[in-house]
This record gives sequence, structure tokens and C-alpha cells, in this order.
Amino acid sequence: FQPNIGSIKAIRHVLTPSMSFNYQPDFSSGRFGYYSSAPDSAGIYQQYDRFGTSIFGSTPNGRSQSVSLSLQNLFQMKMLKGDEEAKHDLFNLNFSTSYNFARETFKLADLRSSFRTLSFFDIDISSAHSFYRFDEQKGTTVDTYIKGLPRLLFFQASSRFTLTGNKEKSAVDSELAPEEKYEDTTSENKQNRFLKDKGSPEMQIPWNLSVGFRYSQSKYNPASPKETFSITPRLDFNITKNWKIDYNAAFDLISKEIAYHDFSFYRDLHCWELRFDWTPSGRMKGFFFIIRIKSPSLRDLKVQKRDYGGSVLWR
Repeated sequence: FQPNIGSIKAIRHVLTPSMSFNYQPDFSSGRFGYYSSAPDSAGIYQQYDRFGTSIFGSTPNGRSQSVSLSLQNLFQMKMLKGDEEAKHDLFNLNFSTSYNFARETFKLADLRSSFRTLSFFDIDISSAHSFYRFDEQKGTTVDTYIKGLPRLLFFQASSRFTLTGNKEKSAVDSELAPEEKYEDTTSENKQNRFLKDKGSPEMQIPWNLSVGFRYSQSKYNPASPKETFSITPRLDFNITKNWKIDYNAAFDLISKEIAYHDFSFYRDLHCWELRFDWTPSGRMKGFFFIIRIKSPSLRDLKVQKRDYGGSVLWR
């Protein structure tokens, strides 16, 4: 399509259908030798997988003969910036399902769909639909096709945006020569590195704010649907050159309660580092403290204390 609206010169829709066939025999059949039988305590013979506890994992059973179908949709846009063209992938819209000829019931699998933006915004949507009818009297799905649109089973939508405040160079730092910007490693400086860091009044505080939204709806049982809606903010910033604070939280917007929130404090101690994590409330209420050497080969040299749920552990 060539709408020629403003700087938008063209929009393209790419469809990619695919089909695959999968066949798996019933490996529980005696002719394969993977399964055997032995009597239980009551003398009744039970079938078991001879390799169920091996490092290779259990042997699949049941015959499968299915066809998988999928349709991928990619939407793209071409924009004109001055004399140059810029191409953007806008979003993906995908569908998939399968049909198992070897099954006696529920041969047609659920219809899975997903939508994801690729430029400008961050939106992710996924859903599942069933082609079979739900019997409210029996409280279960029955092997009868729905007349009309498929029935919604699950829906989930999430989005996230990020704001960043970049640190600017101070006037003093910009006037230094390149060789003067390196850290002084004299003994006097090593003694002073543990003193209180006053920071620089000419330097902005670097910070990052990320906020996520997630909404989900479950209708596997239409008589008792479930719904969740939460917001998850995360804020981290440097109050000084060596001090960093990180805050994470999750708020339930339906019950209007705090699901969890925690703080993390980090201090750079030259060749050492310190971290203190604190969860004020909730099931994981407690703290974690550690101080250790930053060198990867010496990171086992550490002192830490952990107290979650009332248990304290020293190492």
C-alpha cells in the first residue's frame, strides 16, 4: 500500500503460512522394548518405563499423527526523512493450531494467537481460543464443535515504558586533561576512598524508571473467570558516584494492594563491593547483606547474612 500520508510512503503486509506433519508411534508397545511390566504389592501387573529414571528422560507413549498450521503476519512501514528512506517493522500478528488424526477425541488443538509491536511502542498480547463447547452442567469441555466464533480461554496483554535521566559531565571534569581523569592510586587516595562521598553538585543524578503493566483473563471455566491487573514499577538511581539504590514493586490494581516491594542498596568500595537487599513486607519479608571482593577469581571471599521468613544464616 502507498498511502503517501505525510512522511509515510508505503505500508507492506507480509503473510507467511506454514504447515508441518508430525508422526510418533506408540513407544509403549511391546515391540519396541522400552516398556515392561511387573507385579505391584497386590500382585497386579503394572506397566512401567524402563528408562523413566535414566539421564535421558522418560520414553513418550501414545501414538501421534498431527498436522500443524500457522500463519505469520508482519506489517512494515517505509518513511521518508529528508532525502533518505527509513524502513520500520511495525508489529507481528501470528496464529497457530494443529489437528491430531490419531486421537479419538478433541483432535483440533486450541487456536493460539499473538500480537507484538516492534517499533515505537512496547505492547505484547497473547490469547488462546477453543473450538469446543463448554458444558456448564458437567463443568467441563465436551467434544462438540462450537457453531460460530471460537471460545476465549485465555487473554494476556502487557506493556512497558522506560524513562532515563543521563548523567552530565561536570564543569570541573570537562576541564581536566585526559591523563588527569584516571583514578589516583597513591596510598593517600586509597585511605580516602572509604570516606563519605559528597558527590558533585555540578553533576545530575543518573536515574532509570521502568513501568510495566500486565492484564490477564482466564476463562477456561466460563462460570468462574479469573482476572488480574498489575503494575510493576522499577526505579534505580545513583545518589553519589559510588552509591546506587534500586526499588522494585508490584501493585494489584484490582484488589488495590501491594503484592510486593523491595529495596536494594549498592556501594562500590574500590576493589570490594557491598549490597543490601530489603523486603519490608510479604511472604519474603527480610533482608540480605553481602560484602565481597569484586575480582571474579576471589568472589568467594565474602561475608553475608540472610534473614528471610525469620531464618538467619551466616557465611
